[in-house]
Amino acid sequence: MNHRLWKIDALRGVAIIGMVFFHANYMLVSLFSIDSLDFSQIFWFYLGKVVVTLFIILSGISLYLSSYGKSWWQIWKKSLRRAGIFGCLALGISLVTYGFFYEVRISWGIIHFFAICALLSPFFLIFGRYLILIWLIIMIFPYIWAPEWQSIFLIPIGYPPFGYFSADYYPIFPWFGVYLIGYSLAHILSRLGIFEKIFSLNTNRCNFLTYIGRHSLTIYIVHIPILYILFRML
Repeated sequence: MNHRLWKIDALRGVAIIGMVFFHANYMLVSLFSIDSLDFSQIFWFYLGKVVVTLFIILSGISLYLSSYGKSWWQIWKKSLRRAGIFGCLALGISLVTYGFFYEVRISWGIIHFFAICALLSPFFLIFGRYLILIWLIIMIFPYIWAPEWQSIFLIPIGYPPFGYFSADYYPIFPWFGVYLIGYSLAHILSRLGIFEKIFSLNTNRCNFLTYIGRHSLTIYIVHIPILYILFRML
């Protein structure tokens, strides 16, 4: 499992293209009041949910690949390093959006979410085969319990106070469950001996989708300012 899986990268490439397309429309409408991409709101809603769900599931699969054959301490040290990287990026995104793009400010977006995933995931991997039960609980938890109080400290877990706004908002409940679905899927397929058959280990495949899939984080970080500059030039 030390090889890079080109099909995973290609799917991640599809997801990041969809995300850029979604954000381009959101920025045109929210910041420039331009409704040029004339699709229905339902289309944009489901496009956003589909691409982010695919992206999160693929991240869970990548967690399985990166942790395969490693000890818990090795996984924890790597996860802590990733959490630090994502945390710094998330802080930068919040500072920039609150300082310069307040209308589309982000206080708890997908990068914030991945920082928390990196911190939490090592403690959930110890459940092994019972991880399926864990992510099921996480997925349904918001539907069976809601706090009777409001607090900004509940924002990360999915219970924002009244009037809260973040242009990008992916809390732990239920999205961490989606993340664990990706890990569980890879784990189950691997135990069945069909993971490598589905996701070929051919490392020689390289095309446009796999290339951008391998650089999806960089693309995610830079595409917003690039889109903003381009739209300002229109």
